[in-house]
Amino acid sequence: MPELSRFYGVVIYMFAKDHLPPHCHAKYGEYIGLVNIRTGEMIEGNLPRISLRLVQDWIELHADELMANWQDNLDTAPFMEDDGAWFRFETPTKRAVRVAVLPELAAKLRQIAHLQGVSLED
Repeated sequence: MPELSRFYGVVIYMFAKDHLPPHCHAKYGEYIGLVNIRTGEMIEGNLPRISLRLVQDWIELHADELMANWQDNLDTAPFMEDDGAWFRFETPTKRAVRVAVLPELAAKLRQIAHLQGVSLED
C-alpha cells in the first residue's frame, strides 16, 4: 500500500484498484480509518476525532490529486482494459481525464462533443 503522506503521527495510504467509494486509508498508532475523498466522512474505522479532523483537512487540501490518483488506478482495473476506446476531456479544474467508452457510443459522443465545441482525443 503506497504511502501518500505522513504528518503528526498520521500516515495516509491508498490502495490500487480498491473498492468504491473513492477513499484513502489513514493510520494513527493502532487506530485506522477509511475516509471518503469526496465527503471527508469516515467510511469505517476507529480514528480519534482529532486525527480524523487532521485527515479531513489534508484531504481537502489534496482532493484533486487524490481523485486523479483514484481515476488513474481505475484505468488499470481489469474491467477497464485499454481496448483503444479511451477519450480525454477537460474538466472545470482544467485537468485532462481519461474515460472508457463503449465502441457503440463512441460515434455519438464525438458528435455531441463537436456540437458543444469540446475537443476529444482518441
